[in-house]
Order: sequence, then C-alpha cells, then structure tokens
Amino acid sequence: SIDDLLDNLTTEWNNAYNKKEEQKDDPKNQVTLLTLHGAKGLEYPVVFLVGMEEGFLPHRRSVEEGQDLSEERRLCYVGITRAKDQLIFTRAKSRIRYGKPMPRNRSRFMDEVPKDLLVVEDTAKNSGPDLSSKQAQEEHEIKVKSFLGDLKARLGSDRKR
Repeated sequence: SIDDLLDNLTTEWNNAYNKKEEQKDDPKNQVTLLTLHGAKGLEYPVVFLVGMEEGFLPHRRSVEEGQDLSEERRLCYVGITRAKDQLIFTRAKSRIRYGKPMPRNRSRFMDEVPKDLLVVEDTAKNSGPDLSSKQAQEEHEIKVKSFLGDLKARLGSDRKR
C-alpha cells in the first residue's frame, strides 16, 4: 500500500539522516588544518604537506639572512613524521605574482627524501618506483618505514640536545 511505502521511505530517510549525523561528529571524517609548529606530538592517517617550495620551506627570510636551516629542517621532519599511513607533498611549479607567472623550485628538504621512496604524480610526467605488484608495494612500505624511523630517531636526538 502507499502508506507502507511512505512509512518505509520515511524510515529509510531517517536512518540515513541519523547515520550521516553520527558520522559528522566522528573525528575520522574531519580535516584538521595545522601549522608545523602546532603538529608536534600528533599523528594522522593522512598528512598533506603543502607548499613544499623554496621560499616557503625553508622560508625565504631564513635563506636570505644566511641563517642555519636546521630548525626549518626539523620542522619539515616533524611534518613528515605526523603521517601514520600516507604522506602527500604538494608544490606549485609556478605562482602568479604581480600578474606574471613566477617559476617555483621544490623545497631542498624534498631532496633529502630518497628518490625511490617518492611516488611522483606530475601533469607533465610520472616517475618514481613501480608499485604495480604486491611485492613491490611491500618492499616500498618497508623502505618508507625505515626512512621514517630514521627521521624519528633524528628528532629524538635533537630533543636531547
């Protein structure tokens, strides 16, 4: 009957709405935006480090003033080690400044990550390790975990100084 159909539809809609409301409050369904300074001690399944460009990280002023970049490098390592499962670096190849495109170079700190650990997605070209087989994926994960362990050890030894 039409009454049964309307009752079923109403029940389904209420269930879907309630489920959506419950998921809304679940921290797993939220994005957290932090500075590198504010991220110390926290971990997330997926971390995006955006603006991995010279002038941003390390900051232009630190480079121009000839400052020691170890604190900026440590901040980068803090960002990297916040990722539990997936780390994504992003950068722009160019930015518009005063109406003109200005080329951007990737951060020197990205050069400190071994090339075989990076999967590069680029609109112009693709490079990085071939992860098409399960074995290659597992080997890559072992290398990444080893690299992250080394970074965490460096961060730990920096704190003791």
